[in-house]
Amino acid sequence: MTVASTRMTFGTILGAIQTSAKTITSTLDAANAGVGMINKFVSDAAENQQVRSKIDNQIFKSTLLKTKAMELAEASLQADAYSLISDQHKLRYEESLRELNEALGNTKSS
Repeated sequence: MTVASTRMTFGTILGAIQTSAKTITSTLDAANAGVGMINKFVSDAAENQQVRSKIDNQIFKSTLLKTKAMELAEASLQADAYSLISDQHKLRYEESLRELNEALGNTKSS
């Protein structure tokens, strides 16, 4: 093997190593970019879920308060109507309400 042929072979080997190194670097860069994209996607999804959860909780609280207020108002109207049937209805209702409140440890009637 001549010196020129050895240099050419050695140059070819170095070229192949350089090409392989560039390929590996490009592959790692692409993988890193992919991981970055996945990380951004997951981060954005977590933030969106947090915002959605806060809004859902606010809507739930508002709806619950309104619904329960209507139920309480309806119960009060029914109790008032029941008490207007007769003095006996009113007296028995008030006695029953007082008895139930005492059983629950409440000192005032609702």
